[in-house]
Amino acid sequence: MLEFHLQQLWNDRRLPFHQFTLANAQSIEVIDVGTWNTAGSGPDFEFAQVRMDNLTWFGSVEFHLKASDWYKHQHHKDASYNNVILHVVYDNDQPVFLNDFLLPTLELKTYLTGEFKFPQIYPWRRKGQIPCKS
Repeated sequence: MLEFHLQQLWNDRRLPFHQFTLANAQSIEVIDVGTWNTAGSGPDFEFAQVRMDNLTWFGSVEFHLKASDWYKHQHHKDASYNNVILHVVYDNDQPVFLNDFLLPTLELKTYLTGEFKFPQIYPWRRKGQIPCKS
């Protein structure tokens, strides 16, 4: 599994959004998944909207296979990640802090089962591929 695959499922809305709760057991409603940032730098999705604690948040969503990748990729030192409102990970192996606040984290591992099992056969899109190339 690649980080790109999680992004693809999020973008295509092929996840059980109606069931989501954060790693701290807080409920979350994903109002808008945002716009996929395919430019290569900055957070993975921009202009997202989520509702947590009766507040609607607008900002960016960042994806990782492991929560600890936030630090591995040095996002804590990059100001372009200061507007991240949600960290979506496959495995929440470590708490992540943004400006001394615990970053809301959604762990997908528990949701990619049963009806929403991680699809082995899926038309994963490739960036930069020309459709008529073959």
